[in-house]
Amino acid sequence: MYRYRSHPSVTRFQTWHPASVEQVRFFAGQMEKQPFNAEDSWFQLAICLRRAPELIGDLGLHFLGPQNQQVEIAYTVSPMYRRIGLAFEAATCVVTHLFSEMNKHRVTASVAPDNEASIALLRKLGMRMEGRFKESVLQDGKWVDDVVFAVLRDEWAASHPR
Repeated sequence: MYRYRSHPSVTRFQTWHPASVEQVRFFAGQMEKQPFNAEDSWFQLAICLRRAPELIGDLGLHFLGPQNQQVEIAYTVSPMYRRIGLAFEAATCVVTHLFSEMNKHRVTASVAPDNEASIALLRKLGMRMEGRFKESVLQDGKWVDDVVFAVLRDEWAASHPR
């Protein structure tokens, strides 16, 4: 995780850049201390290749209130494994699970307005842009814009039949 999360093409769009392997271990350890699906909790799921147990990315889940019916997703894929559909495959599986098994109402994603690849992925998932927030995220000491995408459970079910 440290290897791809500290790559310049990744840190360009993210607010968390691990400074060391130890910081990644601490980050992972913090998740073990909170109950899964608790309001305002964050969890990272591993994205691995089917053919080998190699970590090539992660997908974060931020469980939001009220009533814990909304989830923000975020994903990171190693630069070596981009543009071959792995983030789309992982996000599709996770969003389907959030709606069909966990009965969530709404899934959102926050993205930098110039992250064209991520915006294309969110649109391909069937998410719609809900708004652009001016200088709403502090990244590396600088205020930057944020674009929010979302999809409702009923919308997902209509566009992703089982």
